[in-house]
Amino acid sequence: MEQDWKLQPAMDALDAPDSLENLSNLPPDLAQLARARTEHLDLPAGAVILREGDHNKRLYLIRAGEVGVVKRSAASGRVEHRIAVLGPGERIGEISLADGSPVSATVRALTQVRLDMLDLDGLEQDPRLLRLHDALLKSMLKNLAQRLRESSQLTTETLASQLRLQRLRGTIARFIVVMLTLFSLYAFFLRAVHDLGAYSWVSVFGSPAIIVMFALAVIYMIRTSPFSRRLFGLTTRSATPAVRDALVWTALFLVALTVLKALAVTYLPEHQGQPIFTLAQAFTRENPNGTVNWVFYLGGLGLYALLCPAQELIGRCGVQAPLYEFMEGSEPKRHMLAILISNLIASAAHVHLGMAMALVTFVPGLFWGWLFMRHRSIVGVSVSHALIGGYAIFALGIENFLN
Repeated sequence: MEQDWKLQPAMDALDAPDSLENLSNLPPDLAQLARARTEHLDLPAGAVILREGDHNKRLYLIRAGEVGVVKRSAASGRVEHRIAVLGPGERIGEISLADGSPVSATVRALTQVRLDMLDLDGLEQDPRLLRLHDALLKSMLKNLAQRLRESSQLTTETLASQLRLQRLRGTIARFIVVMLTLFSLYAFFLRAVHDLGAYSWVSVFGSPAIIVMFALAVIYMIRTSPFSRRLFGLTTRSATPAVRDALVWTALFLVALTVLKALAVTYLPEHQGQPIFTLAQAFTRENPNGTVNWVFYLGGLGLYALLCPAQELIGRCGVQAPLYEFMEGSEPKRHMLAILISNLIASAAHVHLGMAMALVTFVPGLFWGWLFMRHRSIVGVSVSHALIGGYAIFALGIENFLN
């Protein structure tokens, strides 16, 4: 134990309501003995109060500051693990003083601390000290019993938390494996169809069918998981603020898209002279009289809007939310990584359309991931996806522009 502590006489210790002498309603003679053997200690941060393995004959009461209780690893004997932080009113050294065993853990000052120290060294030779020890032991045993009850409750809560975490990670791992497998199959399938020359047909009919199947798989996994739908963001609880937030930010995003398209057709040589607003070629059909078949065109827009919630269900509920729950670290870091990784996967699924389309998919995906993070709801982000995607494809003709 450190020897350079500042000691002060405990002249006022008996009057303090939390002093060591008053812990067990001591008779006058023992109270006087306790007063005489009690000192105030002022310790700097880092000072060792008790060291694991030492023999202890002192009882301490924390009057101010905090101390850490650390225990060496049984495996290495060098690594220390903090098992508790104690503050004012807590006692130190009770167990070793009660049973005479070596100190079970090291106690070190985390901040500047003030302690009451009652020295019972030599109690075997002094009957009065032995009587004081026995009187204090009753109070110590009561305090230890209370700590044991609290420890049992904490152990129960810890085990329940660990069980929930284990179940959560098992569920999230299943989500990640299934979603990565589906995305990989989706990318390979579309690339194969593109190489076989049937790309146009698959774009119109095959892709929506695959998206719906993916969404159904996500819904099935959420329904069969032991956790609430809110954990995955499949909820309408915060729908109103989510939609309001989405509309405001989406309006700004649409303005930015229009400005970028205007700048591109003005200054990029390969696009100069093109109109800012143009129809999507994939959904443009002409009537026999040469006019645009608006029923088919608006039907394509409606189909796209209907598929947006399914796409967000896959990307946000099926990938981003599980990734966030699965990863460790601070909340901002987990959100950032979940958004980045989920959008990289979504962009990879669009590579068959070209690198430019994959990039265009990635950028708004970051925006939608951020919106999803703000409200943890699929509603607002689905509305934003429908508006931004529909505007970019069916009003700005983004696919024509990138090809």
